[in-house]
Amino acid sequence: MNKEEFVDSIKLVVSDGSVKAVESSLLEPPGIQPSKELIESSDWFNKLKTEDKEMVMKVVSRSVEMAVFGFFCVLDGV
Repeated sequence: MNKEEFVDSIKLVVSDGSVKAVESSLLEPPGIQPSKELIESSDWFNKLKTEDKEMVMKVVSRSVEMAVFGFFCVLDGV
């Protein structure tokens, strides 16, 4: 695996996967007995208007991208 393939796989698996997992958990909390916090977050999210949900997911996506970028910076020693 070269550098580009590594970065692409991190984007696909870690970044994109995390955003999808957060959205899925907000839409419908997983598990037999989801935590109270997750249920509250889901209830709040599902009451939002469509455009507000989209904005929340943009913020989630940006947050994940910044976290992955920060990880790469640490990995590079900068």
